Amino acid sequence: MIDFSNPPLDSYAGRRLALTAYHEAGHAVADVVLGIDVDHVTIVPQEDTSGHETVIHPDDIKEGWGVSDYDDPRVRLHVENFLIGLLAGPYAGRKFYPKARLQATETLSDGRKVLAAGSDHSYVVRIIADIFGDDSDQVRWTYERYVTVRARALVETHWRSIELVANALLKRKTLSGDEVKRVMWAALRPAEAA
Repeated sequence: MIDFSNPPLDSYAGRRLALTAYHEAGHAVADVVLGIDVDHVTIVPQEDTSGHETVIHPDDIKEGWGVSDYDDPRVRLHVENFLIGLLAGPYAGRKFYPKARLQATETLSDGRKVLAAGSDHSYVVRIIADIFGDDSDQVRWTYERYVTVRARALVETHWRSIELVANALLKRKTLSGDEVKRVMWAALRPAEAA
């Protein structure tokens, strides 16, 4: 499926680039499926990331999210879908390369491992803590499991689209949101894509 000619898959750089492409494709495909507007997705390294996806949140959603108005059903649904998209990236990378770590961790001075700041999963955990505030750890954990299961199911259901978007990223390095949609459309209508 994927052309690994540059760099070769058997090299560390090739595996890392392909893993990044699948990770970012997982985010992008999930967001498109869930109705979140994708501005662009790239596997061009920047600062401390090997790739990233930029989404556009509607102004009314940003306003409600900014003041933690999770009682507004539109805000709550959008944030939930955003969380699923965040988790779909690591799961797509893991499906492509099962030896990949699902989440980045840091080891504290006392030997405990914690989620690394900046990882997709740590961001999800912070958002869930903001949503549920003083609710019990059990409530937060249950909701985290819920969005995790939805992210995994989405990756399985839309795997062909993720493969195609990852392949396009490996060839072009950056895709606009419209290009992501066109590539995904090819997975749904293969006869017209030829």
